[in-house]
Amino acid sequence: MPRWTSRPNHEAHSPPLYYMLLHVWMAVFGNSEVALHALSLVIVLATVPVAFLLLDRIGGRRAAWAAAGLAAMNPFLTYYAQEARMYALMAFFSLVVAGAVVLAFAPRAVAKSNNKATDRRYVALLATALLGALYTHNWAIFIGCGSVVAVAFLIFRAAPADRRRVVTDAVVAYIGVGVLYAPWVPTLVFQARETGAPWSVAPKPSQLIDSFYVVLGGTGAAAAVAIALAVAGYRLAQRNGLVGSTNGGSAAASGTRTDLFKGPERPFDVFVALALVAAFTLLSAWVFSQISPAWALRYLAVLVGPMLAFVALGIARAGRVGLLVLLIVLLFWITPRTGALESKSNVREVAQESAPYLKAGDTVFVTHPEQVPVLHYYLPSGLKYVTPLGNVADPTVMDWRGAMKKLETAPVFSREAQLVNSIAPGSRLMLVQPVIRTASWGGRWTREVRLLTKAWGNVIRLDPELHKVVRIPKPSYTRVPRGVRSTIYDKR
Repeated sequence: MPRWTSRPNHEAHSPPLYYMLLHVWMAVFGNSEVALHALSLVIVLATVPVAFLLLDRIGGRRAAWAAAGLAAMNPFLTYYAQEARMYALMAFFSLVVAGAVVLAFAPRAVAKSNNKATDRRYVALLATALLGALYTHNWAIFIGCGSVVAVAFLIFRAAPADRRRVVTDAVVAYIGVGVLYAPWVPTLVFQARETGAPWSVAPKPSQLIDSFYVVLGGTGAAAAVAIALAVAGYRLAQRNGLVGSTNGGSAAASGTRTDLFKGPERPFDVFVALALVAAFTLLSAWVFSQISPAWALRYLAVLVGPMLAFVALGIARAGRVGLLVLLIVLLFWITPRTGALESKSNVREVAQESAPYLKAGDTVFVTHPEQVPVLHYYLPSGLKYVTPLGNVADPTVMDWRGAMKKLETAPVFSREAQLVNSIAPGSRLMLVQPVIRTASWGGRWTREVRLLTKAWGNVIRLDPELHKVVRIPKPSYTRVPRGVRSTIYDKR
């Protein structure tokens, strides 16, 4: 069994939809590890038929099977299908948003086209999916930006007689989303001001390219996908006479006007629209994170949907080359990638090994405050939790409100004396410290945690009233763990 680490806490800087669903799910299935992770697994499994149905209407049966295969085996989705967090749900909504954009505002350009300027069924679907995404994760704002750019392009491409209806439907859809999202905006502003993402750093330009590698499961798969997209783009341009005619002549020689977007189905409109959703989702997130760092690879769940739709359509349009690329990509993905799962945080193991040494009333001091909820999930009940921020009133939640300022001004020596004095003689103190990995501790928050971890470790180790009982994992541990280590002390 993979070393799953559940995260039952309600993150103070996240919208509520996933946690509301999880609350209902837990009421029905319980809060065991299997039950908590099963919700994400169900969501990812549902993504596969949804990808098939959307791409069947957008690009035909070949695109539908490509989309289903990509969704079923994508490493990013596979990973977050095993996390009790909102990223699987975010990826699901991002897929529906990307598909609904073209189905709603370019119904004549898709494979199963009709004679309408817009398809209001999919306008409603777009609004619903975007609203769901916004209430799932704040990065949904960026796919909202990407969808607006794509819709603006489709408005430009609409026939003059249809443009008024397209604009009207788009305005109604986005205003409707704005009105229904407005109640959450004060909370969003408060979160941005009081919590933000103090552990994050501004991304480098190279991380724009790295993001595609993450979503596409590595450089090999990404290179194969790039070939399929290049071939698809060339074929669509050739079909429209930009680079030559498919019947051996040139459009220019025949006297016809070349137009990249001209044709009975105008498939390039859909191709470009999906590309715009993906590109501007990523670009807007990167630009915002330069101003206010809020960058994490797991947040790229918002990019998964538009990328899968774009790639599936490109594979379908690339003919035999696309089929070959699909097989290559799936071969890259088919190898079980259990390394990341097996090297997850060791919190569960540390808690289980520490539990026999603890009893109700003992104190758990955690120098990495956001680890408290998961420790509370695994440790016995009746323990008191303390962090450098002070006593923890509710150990099931990490309260990020003003946490950065509190951490930077947290005294060590005076609070250590208060901590030790609060422990009754004969009781125990469990000191929990993160295993510091220098490559991942460069953010403002993590840098402060690293410094406080060292300071607190020293003062507790040198306190004459505390006697070390055991250290977990044992010093003979052969592999440097990822997660935490604990030291248990007796109060003399």
